[in-house]
Amino acid sequence: MENMTRRQFWTCFVLLWGLMTAYALYQGRAFIFGPAILETGDFAANGMQIYDARFFDDIWGNYSRWGFSHPGPFFFYMYSFGERLFMDTLHLVESPHQAHVITGTLFQAACIAFAICLLTLLTRRRLTLALCLAMAAWLLPRTLAAFTSIWPPHVLFGPYVVLIVSCAAISVGYRKLIPVAVFVTCVLCHGHVAQPLMTIPMLALATALFLRHEMSRGESLRSIIGTSRNLIWLSFAIIAVFLAPLVVDLTRCPNCNAKRIVDYFRTDHGPRPRTGQALNYVFSYLRFDHNPEWLDNQRAIHRLTHRVEIGIASLVLLLGAPWLLRKRMERAQFLALGSLALFTTLATILSIFWAKRITGPLYEFNAFFVYGVVFVGACTLVSTIAMVIRKGCVSGATAGLAAGATVALVACGPSLPMFTSTATLAMPDAAGARAHLPAHPVLLNQDKDEDWSATTALALWLTRNDVDFLVPPSWAYVYGWKHSLELPRVLALDDRFEIWEPGDDKKILDNKTFDITRFCHITSETPAVELGSAPVSIDDARDHCTVAAFGLNKPPRDPASWNTAPFMALQFVGKHTDQPVTLKLDVTPFVVPGKIDEQVIGIYVNGKSLGDVHLKESQVVSLIVPPDVWNATKVVTVALAFPDAASPLSLGASVDSRVLALSFHGMGIQYNDH
Repeated sequence: MENMTRRQFWTCFVLLWGLMTAYALYQGRAFIFGPAILETGDFAANGMQIYDARFFDDIWGNYSRWGFSHPGPFFFYMYSFGERLFMDTLHLVESPHQAHVITGTLFQAACIAFAICLLTLLTRRRLTLALCLAMAAWLLPRTLAAFTSIWPPHVLFGPYVVLIVSCAAISVGYRKLIPVAVFVTCVLCHGHVAQPLMTIPMLALATALFLRHEMSRGESLRSIIGTSRNLIWLSFAIIAVFLAPLVVDLTRCPNCNAKRIVDYFRTDHGPRPRTGQALNYVFSYLRFDHNPEWLDNQRAIHRLTHRVEIGIASLVLLLGAPWLLRKRMERAQFLALGSLALFTTLATILSIFWAKRITGPLYEFNAFFVYGVVFVGACTLVSTIAMVIRKGCVSGATAGLAAGATVALVACGPSLPMFTSTATLAMPDAAGARAHLPAHPVLLNQDKDEDWSATTALALWLTRNDVDFLVPPSWAYVYGWKHSLELPRVLALDDRFEIWEPGDDKKILDNKTFDITRFCHITSETPAVELGSAPVSIDDARDHCTVAAFGLNKPPRDPASWNTAPFMALQFVGKHTDQPVTLKLDVTPFVVPGKIDEQVIGIYVNGKSLGDVHLKESQVVSLIVPPDVWNATKVVTVALAFPDAASPLSLGASVDSRVLALSFHGMGIQYNDH
């Protein structure tokens, strides 16, 4: 490998790629090749976008907790391709998520294998391959399964490793790697809104050093561009492909993701971490600290704690080792290792700068790519130290020792965890689940953070069965913007929708099996709701699933049960009657004197308008429902539309950003023929 040919490089790459993939798939065989599963939480939310990508209908990345989507859908299109290949075509797995895990593992393994082969090419020592493989065997199981996870923060690991190594290679003259560096830069920028900060400076520096390197050899700028013309055009083509979904998004402004991102950056989200917090956060990755939340409240933490001192010492050693050992290596090796150390250090500095910009908790998912920095830095350091070993000694005991260490690490080290296995439910018999498939669009009453994991699983199951659903606008960033409930859209449905509530989220998840019957929705078999003629709370009826509600807080709740959407609906089984029914609603409108003096509420029963009610203060609204309207369907739908809903924040009344219209206290049903 001292003078690796192109054929040797790609042969080595394929062998490493296959070896690492086989190892990961074998470790996770029970999960990957086991019974069908359904995702929950984040993975279910991503699963809906992957499903859209199957039909080229996704233009955004995964959601951010700050209310926007990350810039691009590269990973979702990659997983959708894997789903078609491994599940639909080859039938290797029983469910989409298992195909996604295989695809993600192949991608991460390809990144790591390519980087190791490139490191071997740069150092011109076959020992580098063995040492870096041993380093991967030791490090990967300690990174929360970045190797096999498709959780968006984790998947940045492999591409960032390739970016650092390819930028280092470009800087010392490997121009053919320019499209590779451009490709992984685009991948990373699609994956996270902060990645332009972490990638573009790296690519710019690599380009500048490449030009300097080539000019030092007597080439002019014109000749460099001419020689690299095809590589430049290929790079622009790659950029154009990745920019396409962003351009499509811009055509939808002002209702576009770009505007949501800009609005986020213009908004004050509280104090940013101080330098001491940022330094300790980034250097926590050297200790594989997966719970950096302890830093959130450490505003006065010292900048030079032990972990920071160890981190700085590691960088000094990384930068200094090539200089100390430069007499033991060729000039090309020295330049390559020095460049690797330089770009690893730059990546660390950029990571610290990003850590100072983070708003909110310092959760590890904000900078998981730093493990890529740690991996490249460790590989660079051991490869530099290995230069003291003479080439003639490498072919024997040294290489064998490194290979033996790799085998020992794999055999005796911690098992490679399946990160997503804790966020999935076993799928029951498909025919049994489909028996409960809704016949109409579904309104999902997503209300509390605590029940979102089960609700996203339900939403994904509906998506894969081609059932449309709507959620409150405040949750659209998680479920997809096309599922945001807008008043004209839901009113056009009349009463042709079903309300589904998550019920007990903990029981659904603890059951370990996706049980559709644990979700609350009203059918013709549901017992008729028992409410008196005077308005009473419907909490108990909702607990026993004789009433399902959308756009209203779930119990337990605060005394004021405000709407959570510009539309509220209740469904229940009513009694057949030959006389008009008196429906009583105990409500309080949201008013701000001088700005909103009244709320106009449109009221509908079974899709028929009963007119508008003008509310200025708390009152019991009594409505007469004709028997033909009430009896139109066994499942009665009472809907309230709020065209004047507004947030206290928008009116300058408070910092409350909820869009409010009324507080619902209770309901009464008076059958006049009884």
